[in-house]
Amino acid sequence: MNIEYDEKQVETDLISQYYLESCYVNPNEVISHPPIAISYGEYSYKTRDGFSTYPTPIGTYGNFSFIAAPPKHNKTFLVSLLSAAYLGGNSHRFTGKLKGHRDGKCVYHFDTEQGRFHAQKTFRRVLDICELDNECYRTYGLRGLSYNERISAIDYAIRTSDNLGVVIIDGIADLVSDVNNIDESNKIV
Repeated sequence: MNIEYDEKQVETDLISQYYLESCYVNPNEVISHPPIAISYGEYSYKTRDGFSTYPTPIGTYGNFSFIAAPPKHNKTFLVSLLSAAYLGGNSHRFTGKLKGHRDGKCVYHFDTEQGRFHAQKTFRRVLDICELDNECYRTYGLRGLSYNERISAIDYAIRTSDNLGVVIIDGIADLVSDVNNIDESNKIV
């Protein structure tokens, strides 16, 4: 029994050692800023080489960002402003210091809650704010699909896009059958 325990412990230790080695962050290594998707103004900070100015990131590529607030607190309008800023155009009239760092990448906007009329109204607002005509702004109203069909459609869109920049899912709770099921919620995230 003791030998079996030792073998299990050795295996666990090797796996843990691998995790630690793969997660090590060298404090002396120069790591560049992550690529920014959307920023708000700029900030300056002091470095060993003097002052450096950098856009203040709201969202960076490769990361998740969430907007959470109680119902009827204009989350969808904020998402519209962020989308318009990302797309560019003449949105600075409405978005101020918000700036998109798009480099030709597209926005995929999925709405799981609203019917076609109201979803289109939300999507159209983004284009009206940035004064563009659907320039790389892919919009989908998924309310008519089951939660599994929604997941499948979103997954397909993400996997098959060759110029994806930002994905917006308005109503991520509608991608699970039970928001109180922690395993199902974690799987979606």
